[in-house]
Amino acid sequence: MSKKQDNWICVHCGMTTKKRIVKPCPNREDNRSHFWIRCSKVSKACCAKLRDFSGSMDAEYMYYVAECYENEQQIETAMLWYQKSAELGYTKSMSALARIFSNGDDKAKDIAQSIFWYKKSADNGYKEAMYNLAFCYLNGLGTNEDFKEVCDALHEARSEE
Repeated sequence: MSKKQDNWICVHCGMTTKKRIVKPCPNREDNRSHFWIRCSKVSKACCAKLRDFSGSMDAEYMYYVAECYENEQQIETAMLWYQKSAELGYTKSMSALARIFSNGDDKAKDIAQSIFWYKKSADNGYKEAMYNLAFCYLNGLGTNEDFKEVCDALHEARSEE
């Protein structure tokens, strides 16, 4: 019985291969090699988005690149990509940044930044961020316990359903 090989995908250009190759990636400004990850290590949605790469780095694509770096435990690089995407208004990236800032190690942990990004994501209608923001208010994480804010955030999330 032959062992099934994983497909590899470059997070910067979407190129797939059976074997990782070392050559410059056309989409890396620094002329560095492709950044290969195993497709089995990321979600199907992530791999599909990377494979469908159209040549333009939109905010959603940047989110998936960040997710790939995060899955590879390259948190600082993931944060850079989430930040780029969040600054373009992608709410899932805002929420992901908030999560990393609240759960991160000493380098990445910044509760004030976490609250900032949860608020920004929630203000843009992302329901998951609304619930996480309510949790922060309920438990006084990075803010005073504020039951009015908890109720407001939960009410807003509920009205989005």
